[in-house]
Amino acid sequence: MSALGAVLTYQSEFDLGTSLSRLVEAGDPLAIHGSNTWHDDRVGLAHCHFWTTPEEEGESQPLTDANAQLAICLDGRLDNRDEVRNRLAQADRVLRSNASDAEIVLNGFRNWGPELFQKLVGDFAIVIWDQQRKRLVCARDALGRRSLFYHSDTRRFVCGTLLRQVFSDNATPRVVSDRAIANHLSAVHSDPDATFFENVKRLPAGHWMEVRSDGTICIQRYWDPTAIRLKTISLDEFVEDFREQFLHAVRARLRTTKSLIAMQVSGGLDSTAVVGAVRHLNETDSLGLASLALQNVALHPKADEREFQNCVLEQFPMQTITTKAEEFWAMRPTGIPPQYREEPWEADYAARMVADLKAARRSGAQVILTGDGGDEVGGSSWYLWDRILRGKWPHIWSELSLRARARGISRHSLVKTMVGLLVAGLRRSFAPVKRQPPPWINRDFSRRLNLFGRFHDPTTYLNPAREDIFHRLRYFCVDPHYSAESLIHQTFGVETRQPFLDRRLFEWALSIPPSYLGEGGMVKAPMRKALADLMPRSIVARPDKGNYLHYWDLGLRIKERDRILWILERPIAAELGYIDGKVLRDCYQRYCEGGDIHRRQLWNVLTLERWLRFQHGVAEV
Repeated sequence: MSALGAVLTYQSEFDLGTSLSRLVEAGDPLAIHGSNTWHDDRVGLAHCHFWTTPEEEGESQPLTDANAQLAICLDGRLDNRDEVRNRLAQADRVLRSNASDAEIVLNGFRNWGPELFQKLVGDFAIVIWDQQRKRLVCARDALGRRSLFYHSDTRRFVCGTLLRQVFSDNATPRVVSDRAIANHLSAVHSDPDATFFENVKRLPAGHWMEVRSDGTICIQRYWDPTAIRLKTISLDEFVEDFREQFLHAVRARLRTTKSLIAMQVSGGLDSTAVVGAVRHLNETDSLGLASLALQNVALHPKADEREFQNCVLEQFPMQTITTKAEEFWAMRPTGIPPQYREEPWEADYAARMVADLKAARRSGAQVILTGDGGDEVGGSSWYLWDRILRGKWPHIWSELSLRARARGISRHSLVKTMVGLLVAGLRRSFAPVKRQPPPWINRDFSRRLNLFGRFHDPTTYLNPAREDIFHRLRYFCVDPHYSAESLIHQTFGVETRQPFLDRRLFEWALSIPPSYLGEGGMVKAPMRKALADLMPRSIVARPDKGNYLHYWDLGLRIKERDRILWILERPIAAELGYIDGKVLRDCYQRYCEGGDIHRRQLWNVLTLERWLRFQHGVAEV
């Protein structure tokens, strides 16, 4: 886990050395183990080292291959390194067993060129200078776990894993994008290559880019989730496949330079699956890892997971650090320097996240494992619709009853909700629908960007259940929030890894018939069967998990109310013409008094305001 950058100049008089120095300076918070640069006449690469895997310890990137005339920087981790090494051996390119991931990528590119990227599984951003073809090649992992930003003008192309690297030479225009602001305020995804700045783009997940010496840029997709087809195999085979792929995903994320691994213990199925897999692999593979549990305790009845957390810790005793949800409500100040929030993305419970990062670092852990992504990989209530559409009518009524009971609602309410979602999905699929911006968006701003216009949301799959799975998984690939969050983690000297956010598990989820994903009123049926021996029975049998919405309301309505009201007195977003400040204050006041509100839209306008204040040099309370 590092920071990297590259500059390709189109003019001989360009000061390449100064640009490289500025790239390193901008990436300094991630230069935990030093930094280095390499340059030729017209191109330079910079790397800030943060070693988190044993193979990269002591390595000084950029790496070069004089014979092949290649230079490379890698930020990230390969999770199928042995598979790629074996393929290289078959191509008569044998590497030592402890070759670093960057070495593997360098040799893989020498052998296959850009075809290499579709062979890689992991979290990575890569830049390669190919002297023979006079091109800079950049790539980003399939799920977008690492960022890569870039800007090009008539003088040079510059890229980096941090936005501030792209802005480091002061030649990149810093113009805020109205379109990105509008999408953020409306809580919809921007274009996959968009940032909050007009002249800076991000390389989309699952794509590679070629930048030629004349400034021509060509971007191509190397991983297409829509090309994944349903498999015609039995449920037992899917269960076996899930277990194999999940254990691969966890094992790959246990490579660490430390002997201690930290894990979030929420009491839910997903985080417990990770804990159980770590214990299993630690014993069977004799890894010798010690474990640290990061436990957040909530007292609110709907969020109280203590019974299940205790079950996990009784079966898997380990050192435990506990935080209290009552002390880490949404929007509590975090102490994260504003410059590290390069865009308005902010985690709902960032203060709790920072507490975990600091605790892990103090305890000697450099890696935290989480259960993020388990809900998306495991499935949803849409498995019921898939059964209906496939004509699997026997016992469907009893299955509806069991699912309603698991969710704590009536069967009538569940059916009503499902029908409503289906109708809404069909409308989006076959007819343009109106986008509904929040009421506080400035009307002139809305008209200028046509936010009240009509747009078509294309359908990938005719089966609504499969469409739901696809969009839930796609969320991780296109939402910059997750890659932005990982950059903040790095500044604390800790890397967060998510075994469920693995390309192989995404492919598994898109290849399984949705009707297989639920059974007995509970979703994630294959996961429960595959990992039953690795978890406490009470966890496997629990139908649902805690709801932390109370702590979102606690922060926004009560704990941070005075600070929010102060921010809303004279919001910069209103001065810039993005919102109607009075409407926003009125909506917020009604919400504080118990009224309804679109929480995500409210959160987004508040995080936008905090970000704009930093951009304009306004102090934040």
